Amino acid sequence: MLMIISLKSAYAQLDLSTEILESLRSGQAKNISKHFNTNVSLSLKNDAGFYSKFQGEMILSDFFRSNRISEVKLIQRTNKSNNSYYMVCQLKANHKGYRVFVKFNILDGESKITELRIE
Repeated sequence: MLMIISLKSAYAQLDLSTEILESLRSGQAKNISKHFNTNVSLSLKNDAGFYSKFQGEMILSDFFRSNRISEVKLIQRTNKSNNSYYMVCQLKANHKGYRVFVKFNILDGESKITELRIE
């Protein structure tokens, strides 16, 4: 039984990572922000802050509006430990390269994005 729960958790983690990658590729801030925690640490280029879910979506939308995404590659994804995990991607937009870091925390049994950095 424990193995089944563990496999379900691993699949849900993989499924969410895949959804986030696809949303990054297509520049869909709303699909990403629906997984934000109530408040999220957001860093885009040199601007950083702690924002509400709605504010975070607006900031991410502005980034996608001014940056045409041409490629997204998953570089690293960790397994859940201590109720958190993360993924790192390379993103190309407007002929520039960016590193994307997304941290997930398990809150009330659900994965939530608590930190997103695009550097």
